[in-house]
This record gives sequence, C-alpha cells and structure tokens, in this order.
Amino acid sequence: MIRMKNTGDFVLELTISGAQALGTTASARTSAIVPFNGRLSAIIGRLGNAGTTGLQTTDVLVNNVAVCSPARLLTYASGATSPTYLTANLTSNPVLVNKGDVITLQNITAVHTTPANDQSVYINIERQRSGVYNDAMQTDTIASDSDTI
Repeated sequence: MIRMKNTGDFVLELTISGAQALGTTASARTSAIVPFNGRLSAIIGRLGNAGTTGLQTTDVLVNNVAVCSPARLLTYASGATSPTYLTANLTSNPVLVNKGDVITLQNITAVHTTPANDQSVYINIERQRSGVYNDAMQTDTIASDSDTI
C-alpha cells in the first residue's frame, strides 16, 4: 500500500526520452497517475539538447483531454532548452484533477526539423484539503516558495 495521507504536494516527473517525435507513440508521450484530488499548481520543463529549425509544441492532457486550447502548454523555440509557457491557453486555471486521473505529456503539433532530445517536465499537484482553489498555475518552478532561500 502506498501511503500519502500527510503529503500536501506531489511532483510528477514526466520524461520523453531520446529524439523528440510527434504523435501518440511511446517516443512522443508519457503518462502518470494522480495520487489524490487536487490541482496542477506548478510546472517546469526542459530539453536535454535543443532542437533546431522550427518549434516543438508539447501539451499536458488529463484523461486524454488537452488542458489547453489550442493544445500546447509548452513551446520550445529553435535552439532553446527552456519552454515558453502558454498558460493563457489553459481551458481552466487552475487545472483540477481527481485521484486516479491519468496525466499525459505529449508532443502535439510540431517538433523541430532537427529534433531535440530528452524532454523532462515536473508537474506539482497540490492536494485539495477543503474549499476551492483560485490560484493560477505557476510556471518554470515546482512551487514559488521552493525558489527562495
């Protein structure tokens, strides 16, 4: 049995290893299960090696439904290992999730002509204790309070 009773936050590490591809194959997506009800409170993504020529667009899906419209939460420019986060595209902010939901990271509409390698994304899930959430998703962090010393 996995016990998470006292855990307020849980970080999902989603990795698409190797040369980045497009579509629904294993080389273009990866998934994890949400351990408790909560919200996607923060996200940070990086590429191991940057791709060149064009863009790479990546989205997060909950139960195979994109959290953004149009579907692309992270966009990597040519030569960049850090993404631009398009939180304005979120269909709801914050994104609420339930225990057992499947979170998928997927390269959606484009990859570089010379593909990037090794995409890693951390998504912080904040547990819902009571009430409702109104804080928007933070980007380029797993939680702003962990960025200060």
